[in-house]
Parts: sequence; C-alpha cells; structure tokens
Amino acid sequence: MANQQITIKDKITSLVIGAVAIFLVIGGYSAINFYVSRPELPKVDPVITEEDIKKAKEEIPVDLKKYESYQKVNLYPNGLVTPKDLIRACEDRKRIPVQCDAEITKITRVLVTSGEIQDAYLYIKAGVSRDNAPFGTLTEFDSIWFFVDSSDFGGHLLRSQAIVKRQSDDGVTELLYNLREVPFVGLPYRDDANPRMRNILGERLNTPGEHFVGAFVSTLGLGNILEAKIGYDGGLIEIRK
Repeated sequence: MANQQITIKDKITSLVIGAVAIFLVIGGYSAINFYVSRPELPKVDPVITEEDIKKAKEEIPVDLKKYESYQKVNLYPNGLVTPKDLIRACEDRKRIPVQCDAEITKITRVLVTSGEIQDAYLYIKAGVSRDNAPFGTLTEFDSIWFFVDSSDFGGHLLRSQAIVKRQSDDGVTELLYNLREVPFVGLPYRDDANPRMRNILGERLNTPGEHFVGAFVSTLGLGNILEAKIGYDGGLIEIRK
C-alpha cells in the first residue's frame, strides 16, 4: 500500500514537473519569437548641411515657380468630397450611364475663356481617408479623374508623370501638370501605365467660349479635393457662377 502511494505521488510530481517544463519551453519560444519577428522601430536621424538646404531650395521646379506667379481659377473654393452617389453610379464595370452622367454634371464647373492663353497649369491637392482615419496621400488604389468638355479630354491623371508629385505639409497629395501635356490613363490605375497625352490648352481652352471642367478623387475610401486650380498666363479664364 505504501509503495502504491509513493508511485502515485511520483507520477503526480512527474506530471507537474512536465507541465512546468512544457510551459517554460512554450513561454521561452514565444518570447524569442516575439523579439526576433517584431518589426524594427524606425530610426530617423537626418544629416544635412546649410549648403544642402540652399541647393534644395534653389532646385524648386521652374514650372512650380511659374504656376505660383500666374493668375488662378479655383474650381472648388470649398473643396470637393467625392459624392457617394457618384461612386455608386460610375463605379468601374458597374456604371449606370444616365445616373453617372447626372452625377458628373453636378460637380462640373463652367469656364469662359478668351483664347490667347500663353501657358497654363493644373494644380491638384487631394487626400483619401479610410476607416475614419485623417486624410492622407493617395495610394495605388486611388486616382484623380479630370476632364475638360468630354471624356475624350479626360481620364485618370497619371501621377508618375506629374511635373510635381509630393506630399504636402498637412500630409496629402499635391500634383502639378502643364495643360499642354496632360497624361490620362484608364482603370485599373497603375503608375507605370502608358498614358494618352492631351493638349488641353491648345485643343480646348484656347478656343474662346464656354468649357466644362470637373475633377474628383476616384476611390472606394473617402476622397477629398482640397484644391483644384488652373494657373494661367495671358488671355482670360473666368468661372461662371
């Protein structure tokens, strides 16, 4: 009887020791795996000189300086959040033509031009929000759709061929295009796509009279055009209220 009790105690002791050993092994493995696989914290430690800063400031694109000096037409003074109804009606492969046309008409602005415009740029500042996050830069899943008069002179702007493509101080996307050479692409959007080039200044805006212009952020997130401006030199462009 005594031997049987000792045997039971030995078995219980062995089970407890085994369980503790397994726990320690699993815990140790998990700890090692965490430290090995955890993402490395970013290490940012810039090294720059006064000469580097001066050189960078001097290399601001000539086109940007020209745009900033030109007269401006502001297409959306209050910005433009992409309407959900527009996305539903115009979604790729699900387009409802009549409804899509109606939604595009709502965001279209009427410009009146005099002709004789010497030079012109399109400036876009836009962002996208997902899951209630603050507006940030456009991703590979987002694009800017822009047109003048018809889709023959419109499409998704190819960001990789923008004269200026950068993140603004407030964390959204800034783009600048010369309206003599506007690169349009279709869907699915890709930065390495081969664009259709359109001379919107020469073929559209320099024809005196009315012109229809519109833009929106194409996204399944929440898109917002913060600024959409045409900067021009010579002639006159006015927006009809």
